[in-house]
Amino acid sequence: MTHTHRDGSFVREESRDIVDRATNLISERVGGSSSSDATHNIEAQVLAELMGPERYGRVREVRHLQATIEELKQNQANLQSQLTNISSMLQRFIPSQIPDTSNACRDDGGAESCP
Repeated sequence: MTHTHRDGSFVREESRDIVDRATNLISERVGGSSSSDATHNIEAQVLAELMGPERYGRVREVRHLQATIEELKQNQANLQSQLTNISSMLQRFIPSQIPDTSNACRDDGGAESCP
């Protein structure tokens, strides 16, 4: 959609017109909405109106997907940290509650060192 030259000028007039119209429509519709999700939804609606239905090879949601991936990575790191904390807590509490049975005699008669 935004095919530009290195200097930032558009390759085609049609692309510049689409970007200008999209920018105007988005700014009109966003108004006082500060939510990034609301803004993203408005941007997606405007692009769908201007560009028509999605076609093979057209990527519109890259920016949103990148943000989602970063959020998922952060969530995974937080969950991993929580799991590590829980595991260390369990290691501190569980050994003190479970009796040491390493030297105990077995009931099946398999331990020959028992008296």
